[in-house]
Amino acid sequence: MATELEHNTAPPREPRADIGTLIANGRWALRLAWSTTPGLVTTRLFIAVITGLVPAGFVFAIREVIDALRTSAALADAMPWIVIVPLLSFVSVALRPIAAFASSRLSDELQLSTSLRILEHAARLDLAFFEDPANQDMLARTQANSARHMEALVRDLAALLRHTIQLVTLLLVILLIEPIVVAALAVLALPYLLYQTRLSSTHYWIEHNREGRRRWTRYFSGLLMGHGSVPEVKLLDLAPHLMDRFRTLMQTIRDQNTTIYRRRALGGLLFGVLGGIVVYAAVFHLAGEALRGEATLGSVAAYLLAVERFAATVTGLVNLIAHSIHSSLMVSNLTLFLSTAPRAVAPVVAGTPPPIHGGVEFRNISFRYPGSEERALDGVSFDVQAGEVVALVGPNGAGKSTLVKLLGGLYEPERGTILLDGHELSSMSPEHLRSQLSFVFQQFARYEATARDNIAYGDWRRLLDDPDAIEEIAVRTGAAKMIARLPDGYDTHLGRSFGHTTLSAGQWQLLAMARALAREARVLVLDEPTSNLDARTEHEIFSTFRELARGRTTLLISHRFSTVRMANRILVLEAGRLVEQGSHDELIATGGVYAGLYQLHRQLYESHPPQKRTETHVTPG
Repeated sequence: MATELEHNTAPPREPRADIGTLIANGRWALRLAWSTTPGLVTTRLFIAVITGLVPAGFVFAIREVIDALRTSAALADAMPWIVIVPLLSFVSVALRPIAAFASSRLSDELQLSTSLRILEHAARLDLAFFEDPANQDMLARTQANSARHMEALVRDLAALLRHTIQLVTLLLVILLIEPIVVAALAVLALPYLLYQTRLSSTHYWIEHNREGRRRWTRYFSGLLMGHGSVPEVKLLDLAPHLMDRFRTLMQTIRDQNTTIYRRRALGGLLFGVLGGIVVYAAVFHLAGEALRGEATLGSVAAYLLAVERFAATVTGLVNLIAHSIHSSLMVSNLTLFLSTAPRAVAPVVAGTPPPIHGGVEFRNISFRYPGSEERALDGVSFDVQAGEVVALVGPNGAGKSTLVKLLGGLYEPERGTILLDGHELSSMSPEHLRSQLSFVFQQFARYEATARDNIAYGDWRRLLDDPDAIEEIAVRTGAAKMIARLPDGYDTHLGRSFGHTTLSAGQWQLLAMARALAREARVLVLDEPTSNLDARTEHEIFSTFRELARGRTTLLISHRFSTVRMANRILVLEAGRLVEQGSHDELIATGGVYAGLYQLHRQLYESHPPQKRTETHVTPG
């Protein structure tokens, strides 16, 4: 364990665990908190100042009360100080619930503002960012209680202010009585501070480097409890194996934490013992002075109160600085994420966006995915006329889906240019580009929402408040018959995470088709749009497809040749290159790649003709 621990604590990169990082991140956190809710920040800092002054005032007032009572027979001489002592206690007690209220409210406000900042920034990042495993770790670290760490850092800064004021004022009281104690405790506190700071750094980097393990534990938990995976996990009896892997990961995390906890406890114990020896040695020394008449009884009492509070304040301050540095390092995860810029900078387009009719052109496009050695596309060129239906065909991994992702602006090509009606995509604003495109992806989303909303999301700004338009789209796409069989029709909540009704794969795909056709876009991209549909439903959809897509440029990816044959033209891709193009009959006559795929399809179809499938929605319970 020691070897693994040391390995995890020697990162070669920033941020560093030091006061500079604490100051920099502390200023950033305070600015963010101030911009969110200046009133609550002011309240917390004001309470920190007042409560920082109370202990020294209390100690000084106690000394004056005792000395006044000892040297004067009149109670009136001690009365002002007698009044001040309970008044200080009252102030301290009264401010405690106000501080708790302000802290809770500040935590909620920071939770909201920080979470929104994370989501807003994530929405601006490229798709490539989310497909990088290292960035997935960054996202997990960012999402792991970023708001809590932000609030903890702001709270720690307020506590640092309170402890500092308390330390300085108590220091002044002790210096008046027994100054040697201050020097002795300072000598002990400095190495303790360095020790705790290093321990905070160690703890942070352990957490930083084990985020991959934490993601694995969440993955195994999801497999064991997710409604989509539970049936297969049960049938394969995978639960014991998955739990064993989960247990191994969690035990490693537990053992690392135990090492940190042990080091922190031992350091605190050592400092507490040595500090106690110094404090009580001074107590006996001062008591001797009092017996010899060299110190007043009030000074002895004040010293006992002050030095106990001072020692606790020093310990608290050191621990607080170490905790603040740890919180600061955790906040660095957030600042690092927010400073991550998209690879592609959206152009600033002045004036009215150009009208789009749907002409698409790919000029010598090459592309490779981040981290990949091989090109997914290599020198692909073709054009599609406005209103034309073009099918993309080829074996798996040929580059078909990559082409449509590039068309959607989800990636930028490594080389070449993509044009829409002669306008380069890179010169168009993302909003205008996406308003002209509508997609059904192979991995389409299954939204936990009503059936009505699942269609409306295709053009939510226009459709969410127009139920009649949604129902018309459902009728035109054939989804209305399926929706009519749902328990609450269009208002049925779909998905098992928050409701009780789910759909078959084909029914979800039918909704995805309706969602794509709901968008009044000039270019329609269908990536395996009927892969989960039975033959009858597929025929019903495509019998009306030309009417639904009339006037729209359509790019169609499919392995079903019954679907592909409906295209005006077929483009054949292989290993990232465009190898053939033409109509179905022309490509069959050529006897090339397309003809070979078609012949294989026919042989499989004749050997295993598709069975009629009846797909119904599932309503558990």
